[in-house]
Amino acid sequence: MNTDHWLRFAQKASEVLSLRSTLVPIWWATNPERARQETELMVSEKEAALRETQLLLLQAPFDFWADLVHGALAGEIDGGFSSASQKADRRLGEPAFRRVFANHERLARLGTD
Repeated sequence: MNTDHWLRFAQKASEVLSLRSTLVPIWWATNPERARQETELMVSEKEAALRETQLLLLQAPFDFWADLVHGALAGEIDGGFSSASQKADRRLGEPAFRRVFANHERLARLGTD
């Protein structure tokens, strides 16, 4: 299983946490409305990512078997198990990945203003 994308995700998530830990207290002191918006955004994004991941989990067994059959029919040496596992891994992590990477870009820009 490829762990590179999970390592990148962990690094970016750590950086987002660090940026928010730095910026939000400053905003509470200087711009409480901005701090409130960021705090609400943090919670609402986590709720949205959870809902999206739950829906993907419901669909995951069907997608996995379809990917497995596709790999087997394509003649993959392990019957498609590796590619099906990697696709499931990426598919289920995507809701959180997308949000973390977007937050990193947004907060990094704000941190340099």
